[in-house]
Amino acid sequence: MRRSALIALAVLAVSMSGCRSPQADEISTVARSWFQHVQEHDGAALCRLLAGNAAEALQSSSGEPCQQSMLGLDLPTATVRSVEVWGERAEVRASRDTLFLTRLASGWKVSAAGCTPRADRPYDCTIEG
Repeated sequence: MRRSALIALAVLAVSMSGCRSPQADEISTVARSWFQHVQEHDGAALCRLLAGNAAEALQSSSGEPCQQSMLGLDLPTATVRSVEVWGERAEVRASRDTLFLTRLASGWKVSAAGCTPRADRPYDCTIEG
């Protein structure tokens, strides 16, 4: 009986540890790279992390190439706090930002960034596509 109680506790501990999926790990890596490039003011690297629609929307709204447009934005640096995945889409909540990502053939890409929640309305994002 004592052994079964220990096994039950071990199973409970493992189930509460919150195993992350490989997708969540990939998404978290992209988000951490994003925030690192924001801190380094590396517009070219940020553009490489953007989904095509987001890059096109950014260029269209500014009239400048993606790299130059990116450097003109006031994007926050942040620390990743949580990742939620819904099939081909994901949300990364960070300390000072929320990112939305899309899975493409080339991997996970940022489809919206610089996002802040609004009560009973969609997020307001600096970059979205």
